[in-house]
Amino acid sequence: GLSAAVADTLVLSTAANGRISIDPAGAVTIATPSAGTALTITGGGETITAGDVTLSNGNISLTNSTSSSTGNIYKGGARFLHNPGTDNLFMGINAGDFSVSGASNIGIGTRALQSISSGVGNTAMGWEALKTATTASTNTAIGHRALGFCTFSDSATAVGYNAGTNVTSSDYHVLLGAG
Repeated sequence: GLSAAVADTLVLSTAANGRISIDPAGAVTIATPSAGTALTITGGGETITAGDVTLSNGNISLTNSTSSSTGNIYKGGARFLHNPGTDNLFMGINAGDFSVSGASNIGIGTRALQSISSGVGNTAMGWEALKTATTASTNTAIGHRALGFCTFSDSATAVGYNAGTNVTSSDYHVLLGAG
């Protein structure tokens, strides 16, 4: 049935159990009696509280990342998945930069391409790969801290654990192996 069990709160019930409620502030709660609250959505999308969520059909849709507060996924309070600018994609704790003006950069891994600003066409995969790169372009860094301290470079490739990690500027080089 439909009731107002609490003043100014709308409650939809089945079998005498509240299933959906809307409070005066507009918070919507969907609950199951045996499991407690299954989903709570509080005003303006600011808070969503849920247990395990399973999406069996459909999609999860986000707008493109336009700032630190739009179109992003956070993990533990840190940016985790976002796509600011044009054709950029960053995945990993603090990977990429929300203010990047460069295009076609891909950073996967914790702090991969963390400082990128105007660089174009970089691919960084690994913990701190191309971490300090700001204006670097068309580089490929694969591995733990590969080209990690490189700030400016064009068309360099580093593959391996710490490959080229201490190189600060490198154009048209291929660096393979550890260290």
